Amino acid sequence: MAMKIKFKYFACIALILFCAQTVAAPKATITAPALNNEITGITGDAQKNALARLSILQKDFQNKKISAKQAYKLLAQGETTIQEAIKPFGYFKSTVSERLTQDDNKNWLAIYHVNPGPQLHVTKLSMTVIGPGNDDKEINALIPTLPLKEGDAFNTNNYNLSVDKLLEQAHEEGYLKAKFDVNKIMINLNNYLCSITLTLNTGPQYYFGNISFGSTPLSEKFLRRYVIFKPGDPFSYDILLRFQQNLSSGGYFSSASVIPNIKKANNYRIPMEAKFQMNKRREYKFGIGYGTNTGIRGTIGYSMRWVNRYGHQFDSSLQLSQIQQYIAAQYIIPGKNPSISNWMFTTSFLKLTPKRGKSLTKSIGISHIRNYANWQRTLALNYEIERYRFDENEPYKSSKLLMPSITLTYTNPRNELNVKNGQRFSLTMKGASTDVVSTATFLQPELQYKLITTLLEGNRFIFKADYGYTIVHDLTKLPLSKRFYAGGIQSVRGYSFKGLGPGKYLVAGSAEYQRKIVGNFYAAIFYDIGNAINHATDPLKRGAGIGTIWLSPIGDIQLYVARPLSYDGNPLRFEFSLGPDL
Repeated sequence: MAMKIKFKYFACIALILFCAQTVAAPKATITAPALNNEITGITGDAQKNALARLSILQKDFQNKKISAKQAYKLLAQGETTIQEAIKPFGYFKSTVSERLTQDDNKNWLAIYHVNPGPQLHVTKLSMTVIGPGNDDKEINALIPTLPLKEGDAFNTNNYNLSVDKLLEQAHEEGYLKAKFDVNKIMINLNNYLCSITLTLNTGPQYYFGNISFGSTPLSEKFLRRYVIFKPGDPFSYDILLRFQQNLSSGGYFSSASVIPNIKKANNYRIPMEAKFQMNKRREYKFGIGYGTNTGIRGTIGYSMRWVNRYGHQFDSSLQLSQIQQYIAAQYIIPGKNPSISNWMFTTSFLKLTPKRGKSLTKSIGISHIRNYANWQRTLALNYEIERYRFDENEPYKSSKLLMPSITLTYTNPRNELNVKNGQRFSLTMKGASTDVVSTATFLQPELQYKLITTLLEGNRFIFKADYGYTIVHDLTKLPLSKRFYAGGIQSVRGYSFKGLGPGKYLVAGSAEYQRKIVGNFYAAIFYDIGNAINHATDPLKRGAGIGTIWLSPIGDIQLYVARPLSYDGNPLRFEFSLGPDL
């Protein structure tokens, strides 16, 4: 019976999920405060600060019934409290009128109307830098960009932010003992003038000194390749933290710390000591699970976090499922700067049995991976031998491909599990030629894009696009693993994994709206369109449905109910996935 549900009911179900936030989790009953406050005449940060100060004044009476005498006493104290609360925003000549009312439940409401008066402006501003760093380019370049400016309205937030930024920049340039010799605000209320004087004394500049490494199985020469500064560079805690993070990212250590010893600085050069706790050298992985893309699957993995003192690594895995069986081994050699580049030698064996076709591929290859901030570039060269067929009734064919490829990927933010706003872009180009030990000549670019954006609170929108194109003279010689497929939770939902295709072209797009229900649980409604096709005029398949998402500590756990709109009968499919969004 469930399989015959009309799709129009999806809209009703989605509406119920959308509204469920109001009924999903009953809120605990909260006793209304005996005294509430309302402030008019001012807005923004000044109003927020005034309400916060009133809340502090009245904290002893929260959730308590108070007498009329107590209420009027607090009302009177509120006038002075508000006047003091808005002075940091330049209002030194304000007046406040107040009145007290009661609602039907006998709770008090204090209503304050504020006439802020004229706003004080910074009439004179002096910011100077003295000491050895008085001509430091970075510090002096920062001053004009600070929020504290002559002629602007007086605001202590801008003042404090400017003071903090100046000190932070001085410390970043190695002036670790920088301080303000003069840090003065002078206000003349008679003439309504404000003069601010800031004099930063940088003190001496400190530099990175020599670094010593604790005992590890890894060679010191290799560890020094992680260092991102030279002795004599201006000392910076930010650079030191990045260096420490780079050491931790290699997987060799369970903890890595770099300790500067300022007291032992010689000629202002700070010596440092790197201390480590090693990870276990060998790692074993076992897993069993179920995915709508693969069915029941199992995974076995073995890796060596370091093979030798030069930091080489080894990783291997065996993955078995109903649709694909995969075994692979990788040998990784760290690059000149191991935190941003490495070389990888790979060999793999893949048996693929999608809805249409079957293939067996053996591969060896070499690749170089280089990271640039949010970008990653991968250059690869693979040699693949494949035995394949597209239909059960046809004989197997064989192919050999020597295939160079390049992949450029942009991810922002990187290494984040639950993304509220972010995007991922990927461009892959690969190909082969019969002139160079290959049985087919082709060029195949593929472009992928994903955008996640959150509007207001609890409204996530996710858009995806995937486009691939194959330039090939003889399509019959292009093996199955180099054809495009669509379908599955990461493609067109409602269709089986790799259930659409194979094709020469790939076109897929998706739009999804997610609404927070309660906590980190979201309800979703989506629409997908796409196909793997051989001709530009071939029809695209459509899918739609609803789902629920939990933003868990290990990544998004997603469960969807999808309907393939392009199939007669529209049977429902359940789609499940776990992992980071980008």
